[in-house]
Amino acid sequence: MFPQVLDIVWDYLESRVEFIEAPIEEIYLEKYKQLIIERITNAIEPDTEAGEPRLLPIIERFRPVGSTSEVLFRTVRPCHGTTKSHVSHVVEHSKWEHTVAYYLEKSPRVVSYVKNDHLDFVIPYELYGTRQNYLPDYLVRLRRGDGSELQLILEVKGFETEPDRAKQVAADRWVRAVNHHGAFGRWQLAVCKDPHRLTHQLSALVS
Repeated sequence: MFPQVLDIVWDYLESRVEFIEAPIEEIYLEKYKQLIIERITNAIEPDTEAGEPRLLPIIERFRPVGSTSEVLFRTVRPCHGTTKSHVSHVVEHSKWEHTVAYYLEKSPRVVSYVKNDHLDFVIPYELYGTRQNYLPDYLVRLRRGDGSELQLILEVKGFETEPDRAKQVAADRWVRAVNHHGAFGRWQLAVCKDPHRLTHQLSALVS
């Protein structure tokens, strides 16, 4: 495998890394080396055509499915009542998230939604060699044009950072794994960068 991996690494360095007033040897510094390892590793997919099994989720044995009925907590943050969420209020962590909740309430495409607060819905990922947990902002059930439903992981994001990119890669893999499993409905990931265009974004997803 070493010659194949070496070719992949050299291809990555030549096509994806730009050195500005720095020698190539600095790429071996831990913070750069670990980032390259994570990006290449995350891009590796099973070769299903050669008979390798598809990417599948690891199901928690004693709690395979979570429920919004288990959410119960107190907060001192501002809250807003809901009608389409099984949780009575949305906690306001930012003005953008509050605006998103407003449009989720108004959208005819939204069957129900929930702010991912005290749900224990996390997606694991690695960043700089350390295991982290990604908590998406919202989970949304959308009605498609054919009457079927789409389960949406909705992230509200403005400026994108390196941790944000790592989270999105992990979420993409999670979605593919769950969809391959097939027992939890159809899932998709969406990033909302402009809450005022959310209604159009949701319509495009289910059209």
